[in-house]
Amino acid sequence: MMMKFHDIAGIFPMMSEHEFNELKSDITVNGLREPIVVYGDKIIDGRNRYKACKELGIEPKFCLFNPEIHGDPIAFVASLNLQRRHLNSSQKAMVAANIATLKQGHKKTDENQITQTEAAQHLGISEHSIFRATKVKRNGIPELEQAVMDGKMAVSKAYFISEAPKDQQSSLMDKPLKEIKSYRAEKTEMDIQPVNYDLIFIEDLSAINVSSTLPLKNDSIIVLSIKPAELVEAIGFLKAHNLTSEKTLICHSKSPEAKWTKTNPTYCLIAYKNIISEAFKDLPDAIISDEPTASFIELLSDTPIGSLRAFAGDNPPPNWEVLSCK
Repeated sequence: MMMKFHDIAGIFPMMSEHEFNELKSDITVNGLREPIVVYGDKIIDGRNRYKACKELGIEPKFCLFNPEIHGDPIAFVASLNLQRRHLNSSQKAMVAANIATLKQGHKKTDENQITQTEAAQHLGISEHSIFRATKVKRNGIPELEQAVMDGKMAVSKAYFISEAPKDQQSSLMDKPLKEIKSYRAEKTEMDIQPVNYDLIFIEDLSAINVSSTLPLKNDSIIVLSIKPAELVEAIGFLKAHNLTSEKTLICHSKSPEAKWTKTNPTYCLIAYKNIISEAFKDLPDAIISDEPTASFIELLSDTPIGSLRAFAGDNPPPNWEVLSCK
């Protein structure tokens, strides 16, 4: 009787046929060097080793996962596999997206539980890639997600395919990216009504009069980019406009040694007026970058924003309206 695999084991893809055959050859010569880890009655780490042992007729060795010793199970599996597996950047993005998805369904058991952003840092990938991978998980057909997990498709291509209706995604998988983008643009123009709400990004509270009333539509999204010392003033500003922060994204800058630091972060408070926007559901909880605010604005470029993008600060993005309420 075959043992079942734990959901957490599925964070990482199974080995390719070539990698699996190499593993079998190694086990044939050297035996099973690393035991298979079991959590409850399911395998949490060692799916490939278990499968290889079964095919070779070798009795597998097991050890039990103990949260008091090993810590958080998601962090445990991620840490082990980050050291052993050779994945491309798209596969790594899907791994980080899987971690984010699992975190929503698993209770935190250790203060060192790995976060999506920490996974991105360890994996050496961008937050933008994770954003796209999460979209693929949410909107793509299973075959599309599996193609990225198996290293057969770039997450950037899968992201564009995932925006098509599910009954058409399979037919797009073998198309070149240029053709997929053309199809997407054509469908957007023909079938999708523009989202009728404004996005206002306030990078500098001093650029506006916080006691004044912004010219907001009935349906608006406001993003405040602030430092910790400005938090009280920012909350007062939102209250004055009858808004509450629905999501807070933390932006960390890298140090000169290219390591990220938690000191003096930038907070992006996202508030909605009269709407709950699906556009921001898949945004990460944090961003680590040399220019974190600019990286966040880059993420916004993939959201279906409507008629107005206004910016209050010194460096407005191209094609954004400059906002001043002095």
